[in-house]
Amino acid sequence: MKKEKFSEALNHIDYSFIEEYVEEKERINRERQRRTFVKRVAPLAATFIVFFTVIGIILGGNTSMLPAVPNENVSGDTSYEHVYVFEYGGRKYCAAFMNPNFNFGKQYVSDELGEIVATDKNGKTSSHKIFSSSLDTVDKEVFIEINGNYYPAYKSNKSNEKE
Repeated sequence: MKKEKFSEALNHIDYSFIEEYVEEKERINRERQRRTFVKRVAPLAATFIVFFTVIGIILGGNTSMLPAVPNENVSGDTSYEHVYVFEYGGRKYCAAFMNPNFNFGKQYVSDELGEIVATDKNGKTSSHKIFSSSLDTVDKEVFIEINGNYYPAYKSNKSNEKE
Protein backbone atom coordinates (compact mmCIF):
# COMPACT_ATOMS: atom_id res chain seq x y z
CA MET A 1 0.00 0.00 0.00
CA LYS A 2 1.33 3.39 -0.92
CA LYS A 3 1.73 6.22 1.58
CA GLU A 4 -0.95 8.27 -0.12
CA LYS A 5 -3.59 5.55 0.13
CA PHE A 6 -2.65 4.88 3.76
CA SER A 7 -2.95 8.57 4.69
CA GLU A 8 -6.28 8.80 2.90
CA ALA A 9 -7.54 5.70 4.75
CA LEU A 10 -6.58 7.27 8.09
CA ASN A 11 -8.72 10.29 7.24
CA HIS A 12 -11.81 8.06 7.13
CA ILE A 13 -11.36 6.48 10.59
CA ASP A 14 -14.17 7.21 13.06
CA TYR A 15 -12.96 9.63 15.79
CA SER A 16 -14.71 7.61 18.51
CA PHE A 17 -12.22 4.80 17.85
CA ILE A 18 -9.33 7.22 18.23
CA GLU A 19 -10.73 8.63 21.49
CA GLU A 20 -11.30 5.12 22.83
CA TYR A 21 -7.71 4.18 21.95
CA VAL A 22 -6.29 7.28 23.67
CA GLU A 23 -8.37 6.69 26.84
CA GLU A 24 -7.33 3.03 26.98
CA LYS A 25 -3.66 3.95 26.55
CA GLU A 26 -3.90 6.54 29.37
CA ARG A 27 -5.60 4.01 31.66
CA ILE A 28 -2.86 1.44 31.00
CA ASN A 29 -0.17 4.06 31.73
CA ARG A 30 -1.86 5.02 35.04
CA GLU A 31 -2.03 1.36 36.09
CA ARG A 32 1.63 0.87 35.17
CA GLN A 33 2.60 3.93 37.23
CA ARG A 34 0.52 2.69 40.19
CA ARG A 35 2.18 -0.74 40.05
CA THR A 36 5.61 0.85 39.89
CA PHE A 37 4.77 3.05 42.89
CA VAL A 38 3.53 0.07 44.92
CA LYS A 39 6.65 -1.93 44.02
CA ARG A 40 8.84 0.89 45.28
CA VAL A 41 6.84 1.77 48.42
CA ALA A 42 5.92 -1.74 49.66
CA PRO A 43 9.45 -2.69 50.79
CA LEU A 44 9.86 0.68 52.48
CA ALA A 45 6.54 0.29 54.31
CA ALA A 46 7.46 -3.25 55.38
CA THR A 47 10.78 -1.96 56.70
CA PHE A 48 9.02 0.72 58.77
CA ILE A 49 6.56 -1.82 60.15
CA VAL A 50 9.37 -4.16 61.23
CA PHE A 51 11.40 -1.25 62.65
CA PHE A 52 8.54 0.15 64.73
CA THR A 53 7.50 -3.31 65.88
CA VAL A 54 11.01 -3.97 67.17
CA ILE A 55 11.14 -0.54 68.83
CA GLY A 56 7.71 -1.20 70.40
CA ILE A 57 8.87 -4.53 71.75
CA ILE A 58 12.05 -3.02 73.16
CA LEU A 59 10.43 0.06 74.72
CA GLY A 60 7.12 -1.52 75.63
CA GLY A 61 8.70 -4.67 76.97
CA ASN A 62 8.98 -3.27 80.47
CA THR A 63 5.22 -3.12 80.98
CA SER A 64 4.77 -6.60 79.54
CA MET A 65 6.86 -7.94 82.45
CA LEU A 66 4.07 -7.07 84.86
CA PRO A 67 2.69 -10.26 86.41
CA ALA A 68 -0.76 -11.48 85.47
CA VAL A 69 -3.49 -9.93 87.57
CA PRO A 70 -4.61 -12.43 90.20
CA ASN A 71 -8.33 -13.13 89.89
CA GLU A 72 -8.90 -13.59 93.58
CA ASN A 73 -7.32 -12.70 96.89
CA VAL A 74 -4.52 -15.19 96.33
CA SER A 75 -3.02 -15.48 99.83
CA GLY A 76 -3.03 -19.29 99.52
CA ASP A 77 -1.94 -19.43 95.89
CA THR A 78 1.29 -21.37 95.38
CA SER A 79 2.01 -20.23 91.81
CA TYR A 80 3.68 -17.05 93.12
CA GLU A 81 6.51 -17.21 95.59
CA HIS A 82 5.68 -13.81 97.12
CA VAL A 83 2.10 -12.63 97.59
CA TYR A 84 0.99 -9.55 99.51
CA VAL A 85 -2.64 -8.48 99.98
CA PHE A 86 -3.84 -5.21 101.47
CA GLU A 87 -6.70 -2.73 101.46
CA TYR A 88 -6.46 0.86 100.38
CA GLY A 89 -9.30 3.30 99.72
CA GLY A 90 -12.00 0.65 100.13
CA ARG A 91 -10.39 -1.68 97.58
CA LYS A 92 -8.46 -4.89 98.07
CA TYR A 93 -5.16 -5.12 96.24
CA CYS A 94 -2.82 -8.01 95.56
CA ALA A 95 0.89 -7.89 94.68
CA ALA A 96 2.19 -11.26 93.51
CA PHE A 97 5.67 -11.90 92.14
CA MET A 98 8.27 -14.64 91.88
CA ASN A 99 11.61 -12.85 92.25
CA PRO A 100 12.02 -10.47 95.21
CA ASN A 101 15.21 -9.06 93.66
CA PHE A 102 13.43 -7.90 90.50
CA ASN A 103 12.79 -4.20 90.89
CA PHE A 104 10.41 -2.26 88.68
CA GLY A 105 12.24 0.89 89.74
CA LYS A 106 11.13 4.43 90.28
CA GLN A 107 10.26 5.04 86.61
CA TYR A 108 6.83 3.44 87.19
CA VAL A 109 6.21 5.04 90.58
CA SER A 110 4.52 8.41 90.99
CA ASP A 111 3.21 10.00 94.22
CA GLU A 112 3.33 8.35 97.63
CA LEU A 113 -0.22 7.46 98.66
CA GLY A 114 0.48 6.45 102.24
CA GLU A 115 1.39 3.48 104.36
CA ILE A 116 -0.60 0.22 104.56
CA VAL A 117 -0.43 -3.05 106.41
CA ALA A 118 -0.04 -5.97 104.01
CA THR A 119 -0.45 -9.66 104.71
CA ASP A 120 1.84 -12.11 102.93
CA LYS A 121 0.81 -15.58 101.80
CA ASN A 122 1.99 -17.09 105.10
CA GLY A 123 -0.30 -14.77 107.08
CA LYS A 124 2.50 -12.49 108.33
CA THR A 125 1.64 -8.77 108.39
CA SER A 126 4.06 -5.93 107.72
CA SER A 127 3.89 -2.21 107.05
CA HIS A 128 4.75 -0.87 103.57
CA LYS A 129 4.49 2.38 101.62
CA ILE A 130 2.33 2.45 98.51
CA PHE A 131 2.64 4.73 95.51
CA SER A 132 0.45 5.68 92.59
CA SER A 133 1.47 4.35 89.20
CA SER A 134 2.95 6.53 86.49
CA LEU A 135 1.62 4.05 83.88
CA ASP A 136 -1.51 5.11 81.99
CA THR A 137 -2.33 1.62 80.78
CA VAL A 138 -3.43 -0.21 83.90
CA ASP A 139 -6.57 0.87 85.74
CA LYS A 140 -6.45 1.15 89.54
CA GLU A 141 -2.85 -0.05 89.82
CA VAL A 142 -0.60 0.99 92.68
CA PHE A 143 2.96 0.07 93.56
CA ILE A 144 4.01 -1.33 96.92
CA GLU A 145 7.53 -0.78 98.26
CA ILE A 146 9.03 -3.91 99.79
CA ASN A 147 12.64 -3.75 101.02
CA GLY A 148 13.37 -0.76 98.78
CA ASN A 149 11.97 -2.46 95.66
CA TYR A 150 8.72 -1.53 93.90
CA TYR A 151 6.12 -4.10 92.82
CA PRO A 152 2.76 -3.54 91.10
CA ALA A 153 -0.36 -4.34 93.09
CA TYR A 154 -3.59 -4.90 91.22
CA LYS A 155 -7.16 -4.42 92.31
CA SER A 156 -8.54 -7.77 93.43
CA ASN A 157 -11.85 -9.18 92.18
CA LYS A 158 -12.89 -9.46 95.82
CA SER A 159 -12.95 -5.68 96.34
CA ASN A 160 -15.49 -4.17 98.67
CA GLU A 161 -16.29 -1.39 96.19
CA LYS A 162 -18.94 -2.02 93.52
CA GLU A 163 -18.33 -0.43 90.14
